[in-house]
Amino acid sequence: FPPELVMRHQRVLDLSDEQRTAIKSEMQESQKRFLDLRWQIEKEMETMEVLLNQDKADEKRIVAQLDKVLDLEREIKRTRLVMLIRVKDLLTREQKARLADVKEKLRPRPSPPTR
Repeated sequence: FPPELVMRHQRVLDLSDEQRTAIKSEMQESQKRFLDLRWQIEKEMETMEVLLNQDKADEKRIVAQLDKVLDLEREIKRTRLVMLIRVKDLLTREQKARLADVKEKLRPRPSPPTR
C-alpha cells in the first residue's frame, strides 16, 4: 500500500497517532534516500554522457558506467519496496482490508464496448 494512499484515507482506516507518526517518519527517511540516489544517478549519467560522446567508444568503461547507473536504479526500487513493506506492517489486518476495499473502489473500470 503506497503511504500516500494510506495517509489520504487515514480517517477511514482510523490510524492511531503512533501509526501516523511512524508512517510519516518512514516516508521522510525514504524521501531523503530517494533524493540522494537521484543526485547520484544524475552524476553517473553525466559521466555516461561524456563517455558516449567520445570519438572512440571505450566499451568496458561505458558498460562499467552503465552498471553503476543500474545499481543505483535498483537501490531506488529496493528502497521503495522496503518502505511499502514497513508501511504495510504498521497497519492492522482490519486496516489492510479497509485499504484494499478503498483501492478496489479507486480502480478504473473498463468502459463498455460501443456499437
